[in-house]
Amino acid sequence: MRFREVPIKEHRTVLIYGYGETGRQTAALLAAKAGLAVTIAGRNPASAQQAVAALSAELPDARFAARAFDADDAASFRAALADIDLLIVAAPLAERMDAIGRIAIETQTDMLDILVRGRAAEKLLPLADEAIRAGRTIVTQAGFHPGMPGPMMRAAAKTLSRCDAVHVGMA
Repeated sequence: MRFREVPIKEHRTVLIYGYGETGRQTAALLAAKAGLAVTIAGRNPASAQQAVAALSAELPDARFAARAFDADDAASFRAALADIDLLIVAAPLAERMDAIGRIAIETQTDMLDILVRGRAAEKLLPLADEAIRAGRTIVTQAGFHPGMPGPMMRAAAKTLSRCDAVHVGMA
């Protein structure tokens, strides 16, 4: 694995691929706490629209949009990321992560996946040098994986005036 210090970038537009519970909760948090415009996407247009309607009812001042495209269709995936700063993969796409990572690099989109199981890291590792050269940040297996909460909490602690302790649990 390769690790490097990266500056925190300002992301204004986020696309979450996956409109299940994890995708919806992530979208709500990003919209409510960070004020980000969040696009919910997946294969089914009706499901993406339903997720946006539910989120909009819950957070009427937030900015949500829906998109539909298949992760297996590289051209539509590329087009969907044209105006996106950060892609969050919240769907079980570990076997497709190499293609998804390559599209993220091509479209100058940072990427984070919340996958815990599967071969996401193995699929993305060959893209590490290319991502670094392109100035892209790719974080894989950032779900409730035992190795991710620690660095995430340390990064968050830097924004607080005081942080004495953090307790992390797994469900």
